[in-house]
Amino acid sequence: MLILLYCCKLRDMRRELADLISELREFRKEFRQSISSIGERMDGFEKRLEAVEHRELAITTPITNEVVELQETVSQLRLQLNKRDQESLLADLDIGHIPEIKGENPEHFKRPRH
Repeated sequence: MLILLYCCKLRDMRRELADLISELREFRKEFRQSISSIGERMDGFEKRLEAVEHRELAITTPITNEVVELQETVSQLRLQLNKRDQESLLADLDIGHIPEIKGENPEHFKRPRH
């Protein structure tokens, strides 16, 4: 009788163990499917991110180049302006020790620049 009881208990344990193994296999299958799905989504995100980065680079590179060119142009124009200012100062003539006449306009003495 005791042996029969042990046999029944052993059979029940085997069934439970077989059910547990079956559940674990099903869980492993679902887990692998989930991991695969996540991997596919990550691949999609990476492709989208690369596309956005490529678009951003395509937009900012010409703008950056244009900014650099404009900065160089401004620098050249400043140099030219400073040079012209210096040349203009050298061309100025300061006349002194001439008595002023009442009502006289100093603009009459200036010659037009060419």
